[in-house]
Amino acid sequence: MQLQHSESIDKIAPALCAALCDIEHAQKNSINPHLRNKYADLGSVLDTVRPKLAKQKVFILQPMRTEDGLVVQQTVLMHESGQWVGSEAVIAVGDDKGLNKAQSFGLVISYFRRYQLQALVGIASEDDDGSTKSEKSEDKKDANEEPQETKALKEFRDKCEPIMDSLPPKQVSMVVNTFKASKLSQVPPARRREFYTFVKSLVDTSKTTEEDGGGKSKEGDFEG
Repeated sequence: MQLQHSESIDKIAPALCAALCDIEHAQKNSINPHLRNKYADLGSVLDTVRPKLAKQKVFILQPMRTEDGLVVQQTVLMHESGQWVGSEAVIAVGDDKGLNKAQSFGLVISYFRRYQLQALVGIASEDDDGSTKSEKSEDKKDANEEPQETKALKEFRDKCEPIMDSLPPKQVSMVVNTFKASKLSQVPPARRREFYTFVKSLVDTSKTTEEDGGGKSKEGDFEG
């Protein structure tokens, strides 16, 4: 995300300076169901920053537009003088398991709106769970330990990404349709070995055709 602004910022700059000096970190009021960690949702961030910005005659705009089939999310801090600062991000909305396209779109847009706004006003999410020093130390220790599932997914990505990158678009579409997964992270752990064997066979078949009957390359072992 790149910072953008109006031609002149001599009026909005001091207004933002005054507002940001008065803004505190947003309170964590939601729990991520997957990571089980607390975070400040979009409502909490807006409740934190909007009154302080309004006090300095600055309001928030978060419009969207489409560009080459992708969604561009903007966050703009607009001063009453017409001066503004903002940023934008290009968003590719994927398919999330158990959610329809509209729900996936809503989740992604809320995520980018929240992080863009936090980045523009320079705030983080304040922990409100009253954790003790020892609890926070234990949380930090756990965070530094890479989960087994993450290690397995990394290994899976390292083996499959180069293969997927080498496949022509038609074969990529065939893989996506076969496994109902547009991203490697969406391939169920139980099907990762099958996925790797399948895409590897596509490459081997292509090599055999190109080499006019040449032998297939040896398939490496993969631990899913």
